[in-house]
Amino acid sequence: MSNYAVNRRGVKIAIGLRVRYIGTGTIGVVKAINLSDERYWALLDSTNLYYDIDYLEPLSEASEKEGASLKAKVEEMDSVKKEDKVIERATEVTPSGAG
Repeated sequence: MSNYAVNRRGVKIAIGLRVRYIGTGTIGVVKAINLSDERYWALLDSTNLYYDIDYLEPLSEASEKEGASLKAKVEEMDSVKKEDKVIERATEVTPSGAG
């Protein structure tokens, strides 16, 4: 087990570093780094799974805030879509009464 490894892009991935897996966007802190089958694998705390370090990128505070901002925008858009559906359904109701 090593404290750090360098991926193919020359980026140092170290234990304790906050990273993003570029395949799925999974974010976590590197808990361990192991060499297996001539590849380095990093264990992330968020999933307790190993990821090939060639597909990890270090995160800065700015990029994390940007990701959180994007997530908030997507959630807001989803909320607006739901409201639009409610309004659309309300306009389809006819005021017919029984009697």
